[in-house]
Amino acid sequence: MIDGIDTDDETVVIRARAQGLQTACPSCGVLSGRVHSRYVRRLADSPVGGRRVVIELRVRRFRCREHGCTRATFAEQINGLTFHYGRRSSGLQSILRHVALSSFRTATGRVAAAAEPAGQTAVEPPSSDAAEEAH
Repeated sequence: MIDGIDTDDETVVIRARAQGLQTACPSCGVLSGRVHSRYVRRLADSPVGGRRVVIELRVRRFRCREHGCTRATFAEQINGLTFHYGRRSSGLQSILRHVALSSFRTATGRVAAAAEPAGQTAVEPPSSDAAEEAH
């Protein structure tokens, strides 16, 4: 649920909170509705109109109800928005991952092209003379 939006010349700040009554423990899967505490999590999101976007998400920490579970408390995650220990929204993380992979492929292609002599491939098949000498 969005509680408010503040803007200035450089930034858009969206204040929001989760509405679910309970959430599953990530370790054992048991649902819990027992709130341990609350805190504000700041997530960077994709820029809009040239402005940086920050989501101030009020999240809850829950107590796990399963006695045999090794995790006493856990923070709720919002599907499609947050991920464990993330400081960016899931959408921005996905965009950055694609940009990084694309840049890596481009750089790798440049390095490979620079390493090849003109008109030759990086790996040449052995000549027929070399194949005959091997037998």
